[in-house]
Amino acid sequence: MNPIEGAHGKLIMGGWIGETPQGQEEVFLLLTTPSPTAGESMTAIASGLGLRPATDPRDPVEVPVEAAGVAIRDDGWLRLHIGNDHAERPVHVEMIDMARARRRVVLVVGTKPMPPGVAEDAYIDAHGGAAWLGLVSVTPHD
Repeated sequence: MNPIEGAHGKLIMGGWIGETPQGQEEVFLLLTTPSPTAGESMTAIASGLGLRPATDPRDPVEVPVEAAGVAIRDDGWLRLHIGNDHAERPVHVEMIDMARARRRVVLVVGTKPMPPGVAEDAYIDAHGGAAWLGLVSVTPHD
């Protein structure tokens, strides 16, 4: 994964299909940073979007479309909008099909730094309890 520079600093976006605690398969998007200030910066992004900590037993909140959204382009790239900023990455067709069918993705905002070369599953295994979650709507592509 290549870091993305933007208004929120250097961000890393990953993605996978996984099972929710309720047993339903969903598309997950991980947004974090390699920066040692991840605790502050990513918590600010998560709380600004109204996300809940992963340890909260309630279902993830739905993020208002004005605050964040996901657009899937016809060329297989997914774009996560947060306010006026965005991050992009290519995704597998299975992720595209599921995100479009569900019309949402689970946004996972990691609050621990993600060093270069660390796999998404290893990061989540180590730091998933410190993440924040929310549901982000899939919008028409731009």
